[in-house]
Amino acid sequence: MTTIKDIALKANVSISTVSRVLNHDQSLNVSILTRDNIFKIAKELNYIKRDIKTKNVYKALHVNIILWCTYEREIEDTYYLSIREAAQNYLLNKSVVVNITYIDQLDLNTKLIDGDAIIAIGRFSKEEISYFRKSCANIIFVDMYMQKIYVNTIILDIKNAMYDTIHYLLKMNHTYIGFLGGVECTSDGSVYLEQRLHFFKHYCKKFKLDYEEYIQLGEFSVNSGYDMALKLINNNNVPTAIFCASDDIAKGAMKALEENNINVPNDVSIIGFNNNQDANSKNTLTSVNVPTTKLGEFSAKFIYDQANNFQACPIRLTFPCELIVRKSCAKAWK
Repeated sequence: MTTIKDIALKANVSISTVSRVLNHDQSLNVSILTRDNIFKIAKELNYIKRDIKTKNVYKALHVNIILWCTYEREIEDTYYLSIREAAQNYLLNKSVVVNITYIDQLDLNTKLIDGDAIIAIGRFSKEEISYFRKSCANIIFVDMYMQKIYVNTIILDIKNAMYDTIHYLLKMNHTYIGFLGGVECTSDGSVYLEQRLHFFKHYCKKFKLDYEEYIQLGEFSVNSGYDMALKLINNNNVPTAIFCASDDIAKGAMKALEENNINVPNDVSIIGFNNNQDANSKNTLTSVNVPTTKLGEFSAKFIYDQANNFQACPIRLTFPCELIVRKSCAKAWK
């Protein structure tokens, strides 16, 4: 039988730390990653917590946070990590028992998920949504747009974010604007509607801007941003401004431009999305700020409040985004 000592040895922490983490001791000062690692190892080793019988035992709220990405991708892309950590911290401060599940750990053929509530972060298939809804009624989806409101969702105001972005570039005299983005699919292979691209096209058409030949789609990564920008360069088809659907894409694009002696912002203006300070190490990238911490905190607060006063009518909450202007944009030269 697995003991706390076994978990401590594998996690390289003290027995006391493991015990306090597994008992959800909120006074313990350890990182989220350390907590996650201890729970992950406990699960791998099939650790079974001994029940201690006491009088008037309080039944803690159990919440499942389910991510559509893998643990490895979450570490690489801090966008979903920051949402998850904010939700988890809020719940832990309320003495809620939190279980983290990544998409590669999800098995729809097993029994339904145990717990009082679910926070589903990211893009999920219709089958997964149905599976979650059968597991419990108290559920909210974070950063997943659904055309029909039949479950609780929190989304971003992409429409106005893209309007602000295109309108800003238009004021800077840009009429040739590119788009570098990624294609995302749910686990069943369905392509998720990319709202940034959708509204980018909408406003470019509205303002009669040239954009169609400057669109490149790949992945949400630095390497993909580099490759997409390189295609524009090699085709001698570089616009005066480029909107990138993530800051990582923008970082890769700027690297490709720099290597080819194309100056940002004098030759090409660059705008990113997320306002990710890790990708924006020089703090020069103009970017659309996404309130990821607020998304996570509010999703946790919502299901926590609903636990004792559940409302059957689903709602859609929309969070604003803000264009943060920095040094990566200048007036168009042509």
